[in-house]
Amino acid sequence: MDSAAVRDVRDSKGSAHAVRMMRKQAPEIPLAEATKLVMSL
Repeated sequence: MDSAAVRDVRDSKGSAHAVRMMRKQAPEIPLAEATKLVMSL
């Protein structure tokens, strides 16, 4: 998972879009965990 890309998406399109992107790349990550990861970047 590319944290820089997720951070860029979060900053430009919002955290919800970044969470969806992260879950597409790693669907095994639960929604709550993906949300925490996006917010921590």
